[in-house]
Amino acid sequence: MSESQETDKNIEIWKIKKQIKELEAARGNGTSMISLIIPPRDQISRVSKMLGEEIGTASNIKSRVNRTIVTDDGKERKMTRAIEPFKPINASLYLCDNKFHIEALSELLESDDKFGFIVMDGNGTLFGTLSGNTREVLHKFSVDLPKKHVRGGQSALRFARQRMEKRHNYVRKTVELATQFYINAATSQPNVSGLILAGSADFKTELSQSDMFDPRLQAKILNVVDVSYGGENGFNQAIELSVDVLSNVKFIHEKKLIGKYFE
Repeated sequence: MSESQETDKNIEIWKIKKQIKELEAARGNGTSMISLIIPPRDQISRVSKMLGEEIGTASNIKSRVNRTIVTDDGKERKMTRAIEPFKPINASLYLCDNKFHIEALSELLESDDKFGFIVMDGNGTLFGTLSGNTREVLHKFSVDLPKKHVRGGQSALRFARQRMEKRHNYVRKTVELATQFYINAATSQPNVSGLILAGSADFKTELSQSDMFDPRLQAKILNVVDVSYGGENGFNQAIELSVDVLSNVKFIHEKKLIGKYFE
């Protein structure tokens, strides 16, 4: 697929996302809203017959509210949206409710790629993922590490040994949690397409080079970036600094496409 075709496809996906938001916000009275999904191998004639029978039944209903949709501003209007997905939805659905059921369509638009982020500094570590336009914090924990300076009359040698031991334990805890979050227990394989390591100190480098770090995850490291913050602010900055590496992630790609669309 050429770059132009890829751009056109992603702009169409962006338009569908806007439609989904509109459908998601719409509300009706009773069971006036119909959600219909026709899978690829289904017979149109069968669906048409079913809908014809439903229309016959509905014609006997005199209540106007069962044929209208109420929008947020209180006005009533009829709404019909037909969406042909760019990939098949292998599920069928016919449901009458007071809202549209767009779950299957939303799942279809999610990016197949999921990237893991480990943001590690002297105050703690955050584990997160980025998939499509969804950023998720999986877990975060704080750590209290001793500073470099000797306090309380301790011998410098003993203090240095304790400090190194706590750093070692901190790195070990981080690599153990990384395996827990980014390795699928059922398949024993990584559940992310790549890993980004970030931090404001040298912990991220120490982590990437650690013998304790799971080799299955080490092979997935795409980038090691310096960030000015830890925690969620560092997570956001790591995403921004990894634009080139994550160029196929929809969260970033969508911003570029929308810019081109409105040029």
